[in-house]
Amino acid sequence: MLEPSNIWILSNRKPAERKGKVQLIDASSFWQMMRKSLGSTRKELGPEHIEAITRLFGNFEQAEHNGKPISRIFRNEAFGYRTITVERPLRDEAGNVVLGQRGKAKSQPQADSSLRDTENVPLSEDVQAYFEREVLPQVAMPGSTTRKQRWAMRSPSTATSPGPMAPAKPPLPASTCLLK
Repeated sequence: MLEPSNIWILSNRKPAERKGKVQLIDASSFWQMMRKSLGSTRKELGPEHIEAITRLFGNFEQAEHNGKPISRIFRNEAFGYRTITVERPLRDEAGNVVLGQRGKAKSQPQADSSLRDTENVPLSEDVQAYFEREVLPQVAMPGSTTRKQRWAMRSPSTATSPGPMAPAKPPLPASTCLLK
């Protein structure tokens, strides 16, 4: 008998219908009380629970229990994101954008590192469309782009949604963003 926890079933030999997809099963309601506690552990999966979870996995379809989703299927991209760096220009005392003086940066707006921010853009979204919808409305005078991108995946916290794991960030301070 097992203690309820996260169970990951991984394979690089998925059948065609499972390729590019992730099935999340919320088995948090599948448990029974242990006859004798094991430290702070008081719940376990019984044979009937293991059978039900195995059946949900084998059926590979969305399912509900008591009106609550317990099996959901998502495309892999639902868990991936790009982290983009948002740069805004350095300004002088008069409020003018400071331009580079040498090399590749010559005549290019210089970034103000104190205003640097990052955004996590879902892989399923176009970076520019996300940027125009989520970043530009938060700044007083739009005109920005991203400097770096990093790709990553996140582990879902529940079987009901591939939504973000971290709390939402506060809006960016109102200032111009840097075009590069």
